[in-house]
Amino acid sequence: MMLTVNLLATEILLAQTPTPTPPPGPNSTGAEFGKSGPFGLVIVLLLLIGVVFLIRSMNRHLRKLPATFDEKSTAGAEASSTTTKTARPAAQ
Repeated sequence: MMLTVNLLATEILLAQTPTPTPPPGPNSTGAEFGKSGPFGLVIVLLLLIGVVFLIRSMNRHLRKLPATFDEKSTAGAEASSTTTKTARPAAQ
């Protein structure tokens, strides 16, 4: 009889105790988990502004390039630049 009373008391005690919540750790998900804050928005906007300026700069540099890189056009430019330079006398 005493054994059944002890078992009954144990069952009642276990049924009334809540399950313990896990302690907060690096892998826990709290109430703020997954919510982005204003600081994240500022970072994303700054990155987007930086990308826009980089694209504009790249377009400016690409406009400065010649339409073609033919050998004929570069050979003519080299020939005209060498004729304007003064020749040095050869060292003996």
